[in-house]
Amino acid sequence: PRDAHDHFWMKGSMPRYAERDDHHMNGNALYARGDERFRAYVRNSRGAFKPYASFDQSLYQYRIDNYALAQRYAHMFRYTTLVQNRGYERIEWPLFATAHPSTALVHGKGAVAAIDAALGTS
Repeated sequence: PRDAHDHFWMKGSMPRYAERDDHHMNGNALYARGDERFRAYVRNSRGAFKPYASFDQSLYQYRIDNYALAQRYAHMFRYTTLVQNRGYERIEWPLFATAHPSTALVHGKGAVAAIDAALGTS
């Protein structure tokens, strides 16, 4: 049986870049696909941010706009260093790996640019 304290709907990174008013969890995350309550939450959150914006921002905005939901389900969204959203920050891989040993996935255009540079494909 699963430990109730380990159960989550979404586990990922908040933005780790200069934009200070952005606290949404990036869509590059781990999800509880089989949880029907989470599936209903996702369905109900569609378009909560802006009709043309990404789903991850809508998931966050829906929670912010519905305080009763935030009280009930905020603990189901777990921020972690396993995944990091670094935006455009240029990543120096050896230094980053030393500073963040628990990180397995880095999301962001700066991370891609660093990989391209290391492989000579940029």
